[in-house]
Amino acid sequence: MIQSSLSIDHILEVLETLPAPGHYWLAYSGGMDSTALLSILATHRDRLQGGLVAVHVNHQLSANADQWEDHCRAYCRALNIRHESVTINTRAGRKDSPEAWARELRYAALEKFMQEDDVLLTAHHKDDLAETVIQQLLRGSGPEGLSAMPETRRCGRGWLARPLLAYSRRQIEDYVKVQRLTWVEDESNIDQDIARNFIRNTVMPTLRKRWPSAADVLWRVSRLQADAAAVLNDMAGQDIH
Repeated sequence: MIQSSLSIDHILEVLETLPAPGHYWLAYSGGMDSTALLSILATHRDRLQGGLVAVHVNHQLSANADQWEDHCRAYCRALNIRHESVTINTRAGRKDSPEAWARELRYAALEKFMQEDDVLLTAHHKDDLAETVIQQLLRGSGPEGLSAMPETRRCGRGWLARPLLAYSRRQIEDYVKVQRLTWVEDESNIDQDIARNFIRNTVMPTLRKRWPSAADVLWRVSRLQADAAAVLNDMAGQDIH
């Protein structure tokens, strides 16, 4: 069910589908989305099943990277939330897609913090999912690719959870404005040479003008394809036996 507003009860419902962890490790970039998730969870930390830690990954790709790290550390201090930071070198061994390579390194760095059944939290939302579905369509992906982003999945020794996945970017923006939160803006987000940015800044606004519920429809497509992928995997498993 698509939620109409950010809800701690809904977020906790997502997290409670997983085993109780020792810690929740929140991937905290300092951007709007992860700032919103950190704010919500910090406010309701007494309702979490494990300790909350914010982890900032410094990619060293921007001249402002160290300032962003300082911002994240200061905000966590203000919230009395444990903060960890890790620096990665995304230039070494870069593959064909710098964005995919940076993402691969980021997840590898974050997973190193996790113990058995710990949960890695990311602030991906419904619009991120819609953009991913479009990317996968253009790659000719099948059900597995079109399922885009599961709400929860195994991750290293623990789990990955995306508790904001049913919410839109607009809902998150409304939340941070009402709460008067501050966040950092990554200047690379306006680089139209990056495929995801082109989809976000050009393709999706065009689709919404004609089909206002485009993101909702793509969200439903991803859930249906996830179901289809699960059925195909089950059938494949039966064939093996």
